[in-house]
Amino acid sequence: MKPHPHGSAQRHSARFALLLPLLLSALVMIAPGPSVRAQASCTSDADCDNGRFCDGQERCDISGGACVPGTPVTCNDSNPCTIDYCDEVTRGCATIATGDDETAKGQDGYCHTLDDNLSLYGNDGLCGTGDDRTGDGVCSAIDNCSFVFNPSQEDDNHNGLGNACEPSPCPGRRGYLTDGSTLWVLDLLTGYPVHMIGGLHQPQGVAVNAGETLAYVTDSGTNSVMQIDLETSAAVSLGSGLLNPSSIKLNRTGSLLYVTEYDPGYLTQVPAYPGSTSVRLVGGLSGPRGLALNPTGTKAYIGEFVGGTLKAVDLGTTGVATIATGLSGPSGVALNPAGTTAYVTEYSSGELSAVNLSNGAVTLIRGGLNSPTDLALDPQGIKAYVTEELGRIDIIDIGTGSLSSIPAPGSGVAGIAVGGDPPVAISMPDLTAGISGANRTVAVSLGDVTGRGVLSADITVQYDAAVLSATNATLGSLASACTLTKNLGSPGTAVLSVFCTNPLSGAGPLVNLTFRIIGAPGTGSRLHFASATLNEGSPAVCRNDGSLYVYVDISGKIRYYRDDSTGTEPSNKAVPGAEVRLFTQDATQGPLQTSITACDGSYLNGGLQPIQTYSVVPRHSDDYGGAIDPFDASLNAQYVVGLINLTYIQRLAADASGNGTLTSFDSAKIAQFSVGLIAQLPVAALRGDWVFVPVPQEEPNQVTITPTLRSTEPGAIVYGPIIESAENQDFFGALFGDVSGNWRPPICSPASAPLAAASAPSSLMAGTSVATVTSTSGRITLPTLTARPGDFIQVPVQTQGVTEAVSFYLDLRFDPLVIALRSVDPGPAASGLALTANPNDPGRARLALYGTSPIGVDGSIAILTFEVVGKVGKKTVLSLPAVTVNEGRIPVTIQEGSVQVRPAHMAR
Repeated sequence: MKPHPHGSAQRHSARFALLLPLLLSALVMIAPGPSVRAQASCTSDADCDNGRFCDGQERCDISGGACVPGTPVTCNDSNPCTIDYCDEVTRGCATIATGDDETAKGQDGYCHTLDDNLSLYGNDGLCGTGDDRTGDGVCSAIDNCSFVFNPSQEDDNHNGLGNACEPSPCPGRRGYLTDGSTLWVLDLLTGYPVHMIGGLHQPQGVAVNAGETLAYVTDSGTNSVMQIDLETSAAVSLGSGLLNPSSIKLNRTGSLLYVTEYDPGYLTQVPAYPGSTSVRLVGGLSGPRGLALNPTGTKAYIGEFVGGTLKAVDLGTTGVATIATGLSGPSGVALNPAGTTAYVTEYSSGELSAVNLSNGAVTLIRGGLNSPTDLALDPQGIKAYVTEELGRIDIIDIGTGSLSSIPAPGSGVAGIAVGGDPPVAISMPDLTAGISGANRTVAVSLGDVTGRGVLSADITVQYDAAVLSATNATLGSLASACTLTKNLGSPGTAVLSVFCTNPLSGAGPLVNLTFRIIGAPGTGSRLHFASATLNEGSPAVCRNDGSLYVYVDISGKIRYYRDDSTGTEPSNKAVPGAEVRLFTQDATQGPLQTSITACDGSYLNGGLQPIQTYSVVPRHSDDYGGAIDPFDASLNAQYVVGLINLTYIQRLAADASGNGTLTSFDSAKIAQFSVGLIAQLPVAALRGDWVFVPVPQEEPNQVTITPTLRSTEPGAIVYGPIIESAENQDFFGALFGDVSGNWRPPICSPASAPLAAASAPSSLMAGTSVATVTSTSGRITLPTLTARPGDFIQVPVQTQGVTEAVSFYLDLRFDPLVIALRSVDPGPAASGLALTANPNDPGRARLALYGTSPIGVDGSIAILTFEVVGKVGKKTVLSLPAVTVNEGRIPVTIQEGSVQVRPAHMAR
């Protein structure tokens, strides 16, 4: 990399030093060194071609008859900000980013400057901001575990996936299985295949050497034993003249193989090296399938599938003895470590049984198996691994008979062998979290140590002293009878020593280590095993580090979007009682938390695990607060015809139908709701009663989802993921239908949930919010009338001094036993207004009038026609307990009227 003339190329040299080994190790995997085909001699170049493009073209030196490696392909794009390599997949050159903070030089031709790699690192050109999603100092695009705090970038197996993202860096015991054409290598802890070797022909039994570098498979389709190199997958044939080879076992020195030939029924000895000659030791067996050797390698125990017997063969004298009879299709045989008990799978009855080799007694261990084909024991003889023909591995506790299962790959599973003891896993939990200032206990746990003779453990744990302080350590349940010595005096280090008088058994917490959390929210610490030893080194251990994070919070306020009195946005009106729901990445599981906004509109979703993806989505129902009025219908109507402009959130609020456009239909629905003809606006079925617009303070990895007219997606704030506490994550709330913004918060006590503003219907509440009547107010007058029973009378609603009105809400009350409403029509003064009436409640008529321009004159705005139904002498008051003119912007006084029922002969 050429230096920058001003020296700025060094500003991330430490990070480059950290990541370069990772990238180079990855390239070693991507581009293996040159090789030639394994060929004893050659006569042409084709004999030497290894099929690898990146190795170059191999050739044959005909004079010497030997293959000569080709010249490897050289890749160089002349870009100092990339590492170049040959890609075998594409059969060409490729590049990856260097481990610094650039992938390509910018216009100045130098790495590490602000004009480089903006698409990857953002406009600031630096890690540690929104470009580094976990805040670990390694930009996400080149982070080998980008969703976990992982500054060390350790990758022990060099697979490109960091240790922090591996399911577990500690492997389980290996299992070796055969099926129709394949040898499978499985991790028996997880059930995951780790290797497969195909090209076999009806493989049956399998055995592995002590180092688990070679596998031996009876290949019945070729009547041979295949020796398979488990590293290279290379296979060679052993033995000759076999017929239907079935089970196979390797002696303890790894020099001799013993094979059963199912038909014609032989036990055969095959030397474990190529070119050897097989020797048939015993014949006359009845369908031999299961096979086991005693610990000294002097006897073989054979299950006769057809004969239903267990027989012993002295490998020195070839003498045969019957141990047990009456077995139901014995298919697999294994011996305990002492060589005193044989375990037999019985294919026909689906059972695992124990056979006492001294007296032949048979004891059932487990029934209900599905056509078991073979079994193998772990080195301690504690667990039996049984293969079922239809593709399952049963793990059976020999002592209790309890069973667990893992799926087997492939189909028609025939044989199984298991490897030796894996290293004991010592682990601490990942993604532990706690609150700053609190104590958090972390378990230091061991995997299963039964039979491993573990008497002592010496452990050193390292952690970030700026985030945690180790305060105590106690023995865990696994080691409750042991002694613990601890040294917690050095910040960032905990030294633990455990010794016992009896070997540990089982798995679980060895030591419980307690930390005081002192870091800020969102910070974290790796919990790293700097060293861990059991019994001074035997058995070996596999270290699985943990991590601890400080919980983060998300907090903010919800305010109402508009102040109607000033016509400005936003308002200072808090929205109490709203639900603020917190979702994880899988929103189908429902909200993880729901908080309710307080009287000041504030909310808090706390105790959250950092380095996770969350979304905050508010919701609110009802709480109309008397805000939806014919005036809102008028404002929308004026906007539709182009007389006024509405703000973005006003337009959202005006979409009463929820179809994404503003038309006079929305005004009609608002008017219907204001007089109680409909209980909800149509938009409520699609989006709810309220809409929320996110207006948060900026945070790393934050995305806001702003609601639009065309989409029903709710407003939300998404953190992908969150790496620190997020404050001032605010929203503006708007009630659909409230175009003017005159919503008022309900009565709210800090000690209780918000209370409803009143129990009356929302349309009545509209009338209670009018401004105080002054001497300059307009006037609405109802007439005083007399009428005879059966007369039809007209009641005009007269206005004076309200010529600027564009909307009216009127709630007229009367006695339905005196007069009955028959019709409602607009008056001459309201000829330019739309009228919506609700006459459906006895003794009540609710009217909404709205238009796009002021009425301009005094006079009658509505005429109500009544039929007199009362008896002579009855009287009703005509009252208007709830009235708004321009949503209360024009105050009015009310002069009530009345209707008196008079005799027919009485003059009016």
